Amino acid sequence: MDFNQNPEWKDSTRTPELDPDATSGAATPSANSSSTESPDAPFSDTVPNPSTAPNPWRAPFDMILGGLVLTFFNLSSGLISHFFTVTGYLLLIFGFRRLGRINPHLRRGEILAAFLLVWHTFWIIAAATPFSSIPEGYLLAPILGAAAQLALLWEFRQGLLEVYRAAGQIPTRDPLRGALILFCLPLALTFFGWVMQGWAALIYAGFYIAVLRSLSKLGDELAQIENPFKEAPVKIQGAVLGISYLGGCAILLVLCCFYFNHSLPAASAFLPANSPGVLSSLSALGIPSDIVSDLAPEDAALLAKAFCAKVEKETLIFYDDNTSSRRSKKDDSPQLQTTTIFALCPDHTLYVLEHFRLEQGNAYWQDGFSLRGGNDFSLRSGLLLYDNGQASYGMPVPRLKQEGFTSSSWMGEIYTETITGAVNYPLGAENQRGYILYQELLSGERPYTDLSMYFAHFTNPFRFPYENTEDRIRSGELTSDRQRQLFLNFESPALP
Repeated sequence: MDFNQNPEWKDSTRTPELDPDATSGAATPSANSSSTESPDAPFSDTVPNPSTAPNPWRAPFDMILGGLVLTFFNLSSGLISHFFTVTGYLLLIFGFRRLGRINPHLRRGEILAAFLLVWHTFWIIAAATPFSSIPEGYLLAPILGAAAQLALLWEFRQGLLEVYRAAGQIPTRDPLRGALILFCLPLALTFFGWVMQGWAALIYAGFYIAVLRSLSKLGDELAQIENPFKEAPVKIQGAVLGISYLGGCAILLVLCCFYFNHSLPAASAFLPANSPGVLSSLSALGIPSDIVSDLAPEDAALLAKAFCAKVEKETLIFYDDNTSSRRSKKDDSPQLQTTTIFALCPDHTLYVLEHFRLEQGNAYWQDGFSLRGGNDFSLRSGLLLYDNGQASYGMPVPRLKQEGFTSSSWMGEIYTETITGAVNYPLGAENQRGYILYQELLSGERPYTDLSMYFAHFTNPFRFPYENTEDRIRSGELTSDRQRQLFLNFESPALP
């Protein structure tokens, strides 16, 4: 019998699940029904629904867009800015890695993102070293970095267009063209010497964010294209790799801070002046014996030529905080005991010895000073001293030099000469001390002079970016709790 020729039999074989004409009120078998169904009957709950299928483009697009925001548009400064930028480049790498096997353009985007990550990391580490003071390096960094960022945007755009061409479709929008224009705009303004004002920069940022938002809509369009993704030959855990990379950068940054803020010159056993005649002359001038025992023989001989001397002692206290109860913290704060000796010779030459000794503190992390004399002064020598057990050691003052610079004030441009240097001792060094010796010539018209010294003290090596302490003193960026000033006057008696 042919059942298909009988309408009654034909209708009886139609099930509500598969009958498009079934009414809404028809009974529908439950998914948990215990009735036995034919093994040939289709199961509707196993058929994928295109509207709810996951979009394979969404995850890599979110990573790339997040990376673009963090790397191309960053309002932060300092280490926070570098943290955001490195995180952004990691997101770009992970996003392009998922797209890199689709076509060569997206593969080159992954390579450029990796280059930018390494490039930016290199300059972060360089900023914690003396290399940061080389202007040629920081002129090259933004030029090459901007060129690589522009190439990254270009390859991303070409890669997306290639996806559309391979699928035989045309994109409804080309937002990356606008992103390229907006990215080149500030570069062109800078090249021609124009500086964007604050409001213009905000408008630029608003347009750039709008372009990124429109770019995110491409993911919905690309979801209609046949899945072109291919599995990478080596799978990586993005979170583990990102955290490991950031942790490695942080460790390297800390090591650079330790090493370059604790650089030490070579030390040797110290032999003080031992000539009886020199020691007798210095004692007659009233120079303290503990200062005499720290003088090199040639420096002691210069001071012994004087016919009179003036000794001034001051204590500079470095407070650890800005609290008002500083008087109660005096005994616990690092202190610098200074002894200044003005030794006047018969030929009107004045030798000035600035001796310092650290008390209740250690100069391990690039302390520094800036000293200014009066009448055409000139540097003679400098020495750092410390004890290790029963032996005393001496070493030259790091970066000790005399140089002039011009500064601007309400009185106009002022030319000033200073003697600057760093103060560092080996870890565990005892009785840390040292001195600076310079000379100047007094005259009958100006028989007086003055001395001004700034001394900066640090309790840890964590400073970013790296900068010589004496340069930071000169720029005036150090807080009052980090540095102290010593100011003294000297007026000569009647010259013989």
